[in-house]
Amino acid sequence: MSMPPLQAILLRRLEDPDTAAMIRRALERSIVLDTWMAGQHAAHLTPAARDLLEREATAAALAAVGRVFPSRPMPPQYVDTVFHELLVSSALFSAHDRTGLLQADAQDVADAARRLREFTAREAEGPVAPAMLYVLITAYENLKALDYYGSIPLDEFLRGTRHRPWLGYLLQDDLDLLLEVGLAERRGTDLAPTAAGRMVLPRLRRLLVTSGELSFRLRGQHLSLFTRLTDYDQLFRAVAPTMLEDTRRFLRFAGVVPGMRVLEVGCGTGRVTIDAGLLDLVGPDGVVTATDPAPGLLNVAREKAQRRETANLRLVRSPAEALPFPDAAFDLALGVFFLHFTDPSRALREMLRVVRPGGAVAVFVWPRIDGASFPILPRWFGAVARLAQEQGLPFEFLGSEPDETGHLLRELGCRVAQQEERLPFQAPNAQIGVRWVLQGPGLFQSILEPLPHAARRQLMDDLVERGRRICAETSLEERTIWGRCEFVRGEKP
Repeated sequence: MSMPPLQAILLRRLEDPDTAAMIRRALERSIVLDTWMAGQHAAHLTPAARDLLEREATAAALAAVGRVFPSRPMPPQYVDTVFHELLVSSALFSAHDRTGLLQADAQDVADAARRLREFTAREAEGPVAPAMLYVLITAYENLKALDYYGSIPLDEFLRGTRHRPWLGYLLQDDLDLLLEVGLAERRGTDLAPTAAGRMVLPRLRRLLVTSGELSFRLRGQHLSLFTRLTDYDQLFRAVAPTMLEDTRRFLRFAGVVPGMRVLEVGCGTGRVTIDAGLLDLVGPDGVVTATDPAPGLLNVAREKAQRRETANLRLVRSPAEALPFPDAAFDLALGVFFLHFTDPSRALREMLRVVRPGGAVAVFVWPRIDGASFPILPRWFGAVARLAQEQGLPFEFLGSEPDETGHLLRELGCRVAQQEERLPFQAPNAQIGVRWVLQGPGLFQSILEPLPHAARRQLMDDLVERGRRICAETSLEERTIWGRCEFVRGEKP
């Protein structure tokens, strides 16, 4: 039996090394598809943005019809969907990156359209590149859901109920493509993956890992989760009741003194800068520059700063890996519980770059916690532990290994001082426990990634309900985890 033509195209692309490179080139231009935003979509476009989007998507699709997979040209409606979805997702990404809000205006759409045109023009295969990007990511999302559930009623698949409910239109084109490619089949009134579909799914996932698509998505989810946590400070205080005093001890360890030029990386809502007293320690003759990549958190810090009416604080949106400051601009660069959300080596290298010779980098490090070492975690989050086991992943909190940060700083030539700190993290009630672990810092995001949208929501509801029973049966002491954190300070030569 011969292989369906489109399946042959897909399998060739999965083996082609340039496919991962093409996805990386798209990400570099912020050409994305709506998976990282956890379901926020076109309802967040302004009317002017929506009108411009329709014009730009139509123009791009008309130019591409007949050129997408020429050996089996795609229907015009499918081509239109490809460009429409890439444009709206890229525009919303730009809006979120700029403001922290999922509300795109006409300028966001115009910028997304320009980036998509440039990407298409620079790819050797032209409009095949964005179409293949769309096919690969949607095939992964569709097959992931079919594999997880075993089968999905056809009407639910068409509405995207379980895996893409935010789209607002029927997934008829996706259904037709899966059937034609031979990755799914009808079984009565259900849709199920074929043997070829189950074979292709792990290969698709490896491609998206290799290309950086999944790590890009996880970073986006972290930023989006943080931005939507409007009560982040209250949640943090409930989970880490000693944290403010612990942070003040860290600032003394870091060596903050009056008159210093201090850079704080990963400042979030200003808990260190303002609440824990970093500004007070540098005094009126010092200056604090605080950065964070999440606009929503920076907005909270900005509101705190305005209430304080301080003149010696600058808030700058920036990732830790690419700080927008000249060399040797600061006496000290520091950060609290941020390093595990970054590429640690790149972040520390950047922090050292912007510190003067003889200055220092100081980090309060969140530990990587083995979930199995605390009985309450597998008892409460056993469903997550089973997911981790199925994927061959460790059941552990996102964090840093002991002495990992000190080792990196020593490799960068620093003289390092460090001390271990044992801090309590607790779950006063079920809602707070689940929100912190899964919806706050997203400590298990990589484990949850294979879950379709509805399955993830159901898991969270189940964990809250299970947590209520556990909280009724246990003391707060039993629901407290003692994390072995570190204060680490590296002096720049």
